[in-house]
Amino acid sequence: MLLALYGKFLSDRNAMDRLEEYFSTKSLKNKEFIILLIDEVDQLVTGKQSLLYRVLNWAAQPISKLVLLTVANTMDLPERFFTYKNCSRFGLTRLSFMPYTNSQLHTIISNRLSSSNIFKKEAIQLCSQMIGSSTGDARTALDICRMAVDHVSRDSGVLNSGSTEKLVGLDLIQEIITCTFRIPVVEILHASSFHMRMFLYCVYYETRASENEAARFGKVKKRHIQNCLVHSIADVSDTIIQAVCSRLARARFIIIEGFQEGDSMKIRLNVDAFYIEKAIKTDADIQTSLL
Repeated sequence: MLLALYGKFLSDRNAMDRLEEYFSTKSLKNKEFIILLIDEVDQLVTGKQSLLYRVLNWAAQPISKLVLLTVANTMDLPERFFTYKNCSRFGLTRLSFMPYTNSQLHTIISNRLSSSNIFKKEAIQLCSQMIGSSTGDARTALDICRMAVDHVSRDSGVLNSGSTEKLVGLDLIQEIITCTFRIPVVEILHASSFHMRMFLYCVYYETRASENEAARFGKVKKRHIQNCLVHSIADVSDTIIQAVCSRLARARFIIIEGFQEGDSMKIRLNVDAFYIEKAIKTDADIQTSLL
């Protein structure tokens, strides 16, 4: 943004100070409006939220001529990371877009593949149904189709020969979807320590049981200890559980909300529930003992 306004680069700190001055000075009255679009704003989330707070504050200034448009993967991003006082002061206007349905994904994939004749109808149907029932992300569905084309092209070279044979069927799509959803989240979880996996699963079950998006640390800790007893692990101290919680937060598997400490601390999953469920189903060490 600084490059567009001033035509030069500055260090991060100097750039922020210059932009702060630009959007807070009264001389803005004679300047044009600036529309700033930030995609994947979730990636700007930090521990203290200093970057997001400053950018939002520029747009909230009474004399500011900055119009801020942000795109996030979660509908409640402001409530997650800012206090109610800050959210109300920013005057946010929200427009929610629902994930694509099975039929919508089927239409999108069919239109994209209209010039290709190597996909069987049932393969497109399977892809749209499985992605529609999990994430509803059109990019994921199209990536799976692209990987299927790459697989066929690499293995047979038929695409270059102009053949009309339909090569992408149910088996290939199923194989690619399985690999896509196995990597990297589920694989990382399976490679993690017993306590890290157990704690994360307990956060998932506690949020599902309470029907809240955030779980209290005290309840998760209690559930964790109960499940450890099933595995004959009796000596689980608060220090161990707190260390596990901190490691999961640093790895971005969970988000610790607000400023509360101890058992009242709120914990929110930062991983799609689909991946947690898949990890539990394929975790031979834990799945039969979860409470």
